[in-house]
Amino acid sequence: MAARRGRPRRLRPKPYAAPVRALLVGGPFRWMWAGQAASLLGDGVQAVALVWLVLTLTGSPLALGSVLLAGAVPRAAVVLVGGAASPVFRTWR
Repeated sequence: MAARRGRPRRLRPKPYAAPVRALLVGGPFRWMWAGQAASLLGDGVQAVALVWLVLTLTGSPLALGSVLLAGAVPRAAVVLVGGAASPVFRTWR
């Protein structure tokens, strides 16, 4: 393949780049994004800390499983009920 001569080709910006750049430059969106990132990090740390605490205090895998199950059952129930109720209570009509 032959090498190109002359000026290097300039890349055109993508058509969606300007709105995304405007969002990242704007203050409120940047603060919301930073807050969401910090919240997600906190959720991950909390999950690891809970596992570590249960294993440190009890040393029992059965206790760890029961604590994790106690957190998962309400979540699953809410998801199932919400999924069944969402077609009934549509707000975009």
